[in-house]
Amino acid sequence: MPELNPAKEGIAYFRGFKSRFRVVGHGRTHPPLLCIHGGPGYGFDYLKPLEEMMSTGRQVVFYDQLGCGGSDRPGDGVDWSMDLFLDELEAVRAAAGLEHVHLLGHGWGGMLALEHALRGAPGIESLILSSAVASVPHWRAELAQLLEALPEEIRAPLRKHAAEGTTASLACCCTVDAVLRRHFCRMTPWPDCLERSHAYARAHPEARRALFGPSEVEPAGRLAEWDITARLGEISCPTQVVSGRHDFVTPPMAATIYRDVPASEWVVFEHSAHVPHLEEAQRYLEVLDGFLGKVESAMERRA
Repeated sequence: MPELNPAKEGIAYFRGFKSRFRVVGHGRTHPPLLCIHGGPGYGFDYLKPLEEMMSTGRQVVFYDQLGCGGSDRPGDGVDWSMDLFLDELEAVRAAAGLEHVHLLGHGWGGMLALEHALRGAPGIESLILSSAVASVPHWRAELAQLLEALPEEIRAPLRKHAAEGTTASLACCCTVDAVLRRHFCRMTPWPDCLERSHAYARAHPEARRALFGPSEVEPAGRLAEWDITARLGEISCPTQVVSGRHDFVTPPMAATIYRDVPASEWVVFEHSAHVPHLEEAQRYLEVLDGFLGKVESAMERRA
């Protein structure tokens, strides 16, 4: 396994594309932590506060998914699909020498982490599913209820744009922003890293629109019927489920994963929405370190 010293950048090659990854931290006394960003299209910028985990003796690995950050940005005609991003994840693991790894997926990244595990990927020592979903239809239903609980001055414009097919318009984005301030990130102002990732994702929405449709609050697209709930029992590695009390990936969504994954635990961040690693940063790092420490202690006892 190659030693990657701080901070080393590398390139993973797959399907004729190049994806950039970055490794921080010294040595590998513990399995590295590979962080999979959300979106699609956010890039890893908003996850960079997780670099602090290198102080616990673990290397932390990030990568920009295809279409954002320092990775290739395909033109028209690319087949945006779950399979494409899973091939990329495998390529990053191979290029960075991640034979054994803790896998952290945030949002859409959690969906990739789940699929990666269910497809039998080797060497996954643990999963951290941060604000992730196991069923897009269930998520769509939960979001509909969440939106119905919003003030009428937000609900009415959303209904109007949905009826008129203008959910991708600037006017609708302004209304959606009011939702995001409640259920995506409740910090005022948003951290710069999150503002940058969000602005980039909106400027380059191709992957997200293909997979989840034009609306940020009504998931549709190619993954409209994606649902792996019935297979969650197949996941055997230790799993930590993380969610925010005000998350637009609602607590019932997290509860489904916690209930059906055998070796799982669930932590709710009471003062957070979708990005508790930013909204309650210190506690998030402590909770994550505690979980990984337990996993690694069990690994040592088995050795």
